[in-house]
Amino acid sequence: MVDDMEITLPLPDHTLELETPLNSANPDHDLYLYLFFSIFCVQVPLFHVPTWIMDDKPISLVRAMQAGGALFARTEAASTFIDDVLSSDQDSIFIEFSNEPREQNRLLLTLILLQTIGLYHLKAERAMSSNIYHGILVGMIRRQGIIARVNSWMMHLSDVTMDNLESAWREWARCETIKRAILLTFLHDCSLCMYFGLKPFFHPSELDLCLPCDDALWKAKDSLQWYIACQFPSNHDRRTFGFPMQIALSDLGETRLPRRMPVLLNPFSHHILIHAILRNLFAPYSVMTTAGPSNVSDPGTEFAALSLRQQDNPLAIQLALNNWLQGWLEIQESTLEEGNTASPFAEDPLSFYWLAQMSLLGLQNGILADFRQFITADVKEAVEGRFRMLKSWLDRISSLLKTGNGASMPASLWEELTTMRTKYWEMDMTEFSVNLDVPDF
Repeated sequence: MVDDMEITLPLPDHTLELETPLNSANPDHDLYLYLFFSIFCVQVPLFHVPTWIMDDKPISLVRAMQAGGALFARTEAASTFIDDVLSSDQDSIFIEFSNEPREQNRLLLTLILLQTIGLYHLKAERAMSSNIYHGILVGMIRRQGIIARVNSWMMHLSDVTMDNLESAWREWARCETIKRAILLTFLHDCSLCMYFGLKPFFHPSELDLCLPCDDALWKAKDSLQWYIACQFPSNHDRRTFGFPMQIALSDLGETRLPRRMPVLLNPFSHHILIHAILRNLFAPYSVMTTAGPSNVSDPGTEFAALSLRQQDNPLAIQLALNNWLQGWLEIQESTLEEGNTASPFAEDPLSFYWLAQMSLLGLQNGILADFRQFITADVKEAVEGRFRMLKSWLDRISSLLKTGNGASMPASLWEELTTMRTKYWEMDMTEFSVNLDVPDF
């Protein structure tokens, strides 16, 4: 157990120290926080650990962080704690937060954590219920104008001096964290569409913001290292803020690209982009209604146009997938010398690429049409079955990726997945085997 100690966290590329020692009344809860910072934040890079201070954080946010760490404790007590946090009364969460922008940011982080834990907890009923938080999250992002607030933040490196370096770094980290929370909400929007047939809440035109910043900036352990990283040359001119998402998605739809992709994006950005493609693939087969953005106008952005071209258009989806893979293989070549170690969840999107390829093949063979009929039957059984089937496909794809280079798959893969689907239709869902014992990262 962890008890009244200041800890040094072993993260992959650097060592970070928490500014506030862990010191709760329950040693198990301290352990969960330790696991949150040392494992969860590596798998899902949402919280900027070097600048995070635990002092005066609302109890709902702290409990959500502890639940994230408890995913990796692998004990019955941890599982009970997670269930208790996820089943907490929503009204009690909102009471803790005022309308002040900083408090609303904390509420946003609390809700996105709860949804992330629920969606990737791998218990179908918990993943299904996570859409409750999702509607609240999307509504909050709109109502508070959070995307516009993130986009309005500006920083010129020429204005940064040794006197204001620390404060500039912390302000940048707060803005980047909120931007990542929005992007993670979008990623959940895509996942709910794919796994459960929910129509997307976000309209494509709403996501007018940048992708995650360069890894060197996010992983800098202090303000000086961050400032030095800001000075390094980059393959695009948005190193500090990230590459514009709409332009990146538009590039995926280009029919004529140079041999190399024009911009080398980081792995987390590729993770978001492949989910955007999956969203467009599954959206026509999502018939369950949601409190979607029916009143949101579409200014005709490139992303919106791209999404419309891809939806129910296998050729457009295949083009986007081909261009995505080209960009992914380029960054793999550029980091080949770093070794072949296991990548965190947010930096390992290749299994989702192959899920998209196999699902596209299923669409062309008429298999995904079954989803529409299935969803309109028994809703609870339907969404659980769809969730489990796609998870089983991902599980098989991931196991194959561990033994290959990822650029190709065995010719027998489609036959295997089709067999799994046939079993899925013929057997009772309680007998359908998916690895549900560990988090999906």
